[in-house]
Amino acid sequence: FGQGIFKTEDAGLTWRQVAYEAAETAFIEIQTNPLRPTEVWTGQQASRGIFRSRDAGQSWSQSSTILAHYPMKMAFVPGHPDRLVMTSRHQAEAFGVTTDSGVSWSTRSELSFFDAVDMGRDLLNQQLIDGGNIHLHGLAIAPDDPNLILVGSVHEDSSSFGSMALSGTHIYRSTDGGSTWMESMDGYDFQAEAAVHDIVFDPTNPDRVYVGTTDVESVFGNGIWRSMDRGLSWERSNAGMADDTSVNEIVVHPTNGSLIVAATDQGMYASTDHGGSWTQTHASAAWDAEVDVTNPGVVYAGTDTGVLLSKDFGQTWQDITTDQLTSELWPLDDMGSLTFDYNPFYGAKAVGVSCDGAIVYAAISGLGVMVSVAPGYAEIPEDPDQVSVMSQRTQANMYDSRFLARR
Repeated sequence: FGQGIFKTEDAGLTWRQVAYEAAETAFIEIQTNPLRPTEVWTGQQASRGIFRSRDAGQSWSQSSTILAHYPMKMAFVPGHPDRLVMTSRHQAEAFGVTTDSGVSWSTRSELSFFDAVDMGRDLLNQQLIDGGNIHLHGLAIAPDDPNLILVGSVHEDSSSFGSMALSGTHIYRSTDGGSTWMESMDGYDFQAEAAVHDIVFDPTNPDRVYVGTTDVESVFGNGIWRSMDRGLSWERSNAGMADDTSVNEIVVHPTNGSLIVAATDQGMYASTDHGGSWTQTHASAAWDAEVDVTNPGVVYAGTDTGVLLSKDFGQTWQDITTDQLTSELWPLDDMGSLTFDYNPFYGAKAVGVSCDGAIVYAAISGLGVMVSVAPGYAEIPEDPDQVSVMSQRTQANMYDSRFLARR
């Protein structure tokens, strides 16, 4: 899978990377620990696993479980720094929960979600259930109830993935921490050939939930949807942008729920009325956005043209991409000019901000995870216990990928 060269000295039970310069650089997901300032998790593009660093990116460990082999979205359980949930695409392990920071995982297979199909039963191909899988992306945990979890599925592009057991885009709801699931999409356009890529609870009013849909790994985007009853029913909520807009990330202001930022294929959008209407505030196609919770007016965005910074919660933006990045960030066209196409393999794919606001991460295509530390921040020592087992499976031990993130 393009992860470099590895060495084993125990007949394949454990592996260690021995060619650091061959390390992967295609990261699509970054999650910072909400209670530990120097802990960060990253997910690599399809079939390359998840990584954890506890020293702000100086060293990394990989979890190579089946669940983590095709990572989609990750989320921390509020108030629990060692509890993490994740969506995936792999057969038998489509959803997982860890309560010990990745040492072990409790998983749910695609059958848990196929069995929950109700409104969308006509979209479930019974002939393909046996041996099929489900592709989950969007994921959110209610900030006031760790047992309430929402996930969303992908209508896979058949030209890339072939036939699928479940078509359309489905929203699932769990009230017991992910043990059992039910479809929850009254009012939602679940027959759309799109992907539920992002789900966000309003931190100031968890009854209000937003869903962002996209064409990534699917056919087309289907805009933004909003729930006013904790994900039980839905309504379209993207006035001001086209209904087929691909919405890759939604950020709600930590203390003022009327303010929202959306990263889309048509640029950055902002709403000041709980998503009732939207205004484009930057034209660069965007993949991700994250707020600095210690300074809620500050938002970072990862786009096809680099990393953007807003100091007024998405009303205006400035490009903070350095010359260090531009030489490898984008391809050249036939005339030798930089190209900025909306493409899943180019640009700043993901961003993250530490819980103290002092460390910013950006996943740059072709470069890996870049780390920016605020001036005057205390020195971050390397974690001597970082390279350790994050899986109880003997064949999925950790390897030292110390240079995976180039700082």
